Amino acid sequence: MRSNKMIYIMTILLLGMSIILNIYQFHLRGEMNREYKVLTKEISAKEKIIDMKNSRINKLESKIENMKQQISVTEDKSEENVLGEIFPFEYEDIVDITFYRGKEKLPMDIDIEELKRRTFQSLYWLGDNARANIDFKELLDLEPIYIVFKLKDRTISYVYFYEKNVILMNGEAFHPVKYLYLVLNQILEPNSIIAKISRALEYKEDVENEGYESSYDSIYHFSRLEINDKDFFQWEKELTKLTKIKSIPFYSVSEEIDFIEVYKEGIVKFDLSIVFTNDKYKTKDGITVGLTKDEVISKLGKPNSIRGNKWGYLIGDYIRFYIIFEGNKVKYLMETMPL
Repeated sequence: MRSNKMIYIMTILLLGMSIILNIYQFHLRGEMNREYKVLTKEISAKEKIIDMKNSRINKLESKIENMKQQISVTEDKSEENVLGEIFPFEYEDIVDITFYRGKEKLPMDIDIEELKRRTFQSLYWLGDNARANIDFKELLDLEPIYIVFKLKDRTISYVYFYEKNVILMNGEAFHPVKYLYLVLNQILEPNSIIAKISRALEYKEDVENEGYESSYDSIYHFSRLEINDKDFFQWEKELTKLTKIKSIPFYSVSEEIDFIEVYKEGIVKFDLSIVFTNDKYKTKDGITVGLTKDEVISKLGKPNSIRGNKWGYLIGDYIRFYIIFEGNKVKYLMETMPL
């Protein structure tokens, strides 16, 4: 009897374990099925994302290709690869220049001959070093400006991106000379500090000093014409410590890429000039923004040259310190490096 009872108990236990095992296996299969479905959904979602990204990339590449095709490609056969040698027209061929942003014609408040000269100079002598180290995808979100040259026998247009100072020519991207950017800066951002300085540096007839004769007899000691006790080269080093808020690349006279740089502290650097825009900056004699012409003369003396509203002072063999006036008051101070 006891043996039969033990067999019965063992049978019941084995049956129970079998039932529990089956339940566990069923539960495990359910969990695996659920995880499989989740993974399948995740894989499907990721595949959709990949497809969307591939589609986006294809569209971008197509847009880039279309952008390149807007430019007439000319084979470069020049030894030095200077674009001026393969430029498809000469200055004398230009009848008119028009700038468009989208369908809008930009109003160019500048003499047409001056506009032709500045635009042509910005593009004609571009060389190898003017090539822009830029991914075309960086240009896709920017609105292009179309520069249309009306010539004697035909019309040629180029695509230009103002924000990057990049022009597309011969199937490549180049940084033009700064004049093109500065001309458009006057139109698109007339109240910017770059535009204000550009206007101030333009030659304007000064009736008051019309008969002033330049004199190089007086040479000023360099220490009197340093701003905050620093010359041009010392300021170049100092600028690396300041807060740069804008940087525009351009092809410079030294045949390399340089930058127009705007600093939060009130300084703007062009290629060979550093301009100081407020009275935080002054010379040893106290020459600073806001002084009158009489005050400048009493503190520093007469300039070696006067060209319009710009007074120049001699340091060594070169005029390297300038005072720019607006009316009767100092608007900017400028240190330069001679070529």
